[in-house]
Amino acid sequence: MKFIFPQNYSLKSKFLGFLDYSTLFVNLIWIYLVFNISSIFASSLYIHLSIVIIFCLPLILFSILGMNNENILQIIIYLIKYILKPKLYIFYK
Repeated sequence: MKFIFPQNYSLKSKFLGFLDYSTLFVNLIWIYLVFNISSIFASSLYIHLSIVIIFCLPLILFSILGMNNENILQIIIYLIKYILKPKLYIFYK
């Protein structure tokens, strides 16, 4: 039996079927950094967890919902390239 896959089908392995491993890695690094930085400034556990949730939830939601099925690492690379060389992407007449 032969299976025919469309050419735009992605065979990348994903965590839980919807999150790329590179995106998961970036999210975990961000959560770790925010967790360590907030532990320096926050004394109570409630404030500590609130800071982590406030700074990490938007990135996690953006990673899950995505933008045109691109992972967050590619979007960050696009943004850095645009910041470094904006004339490459915007042409004025």
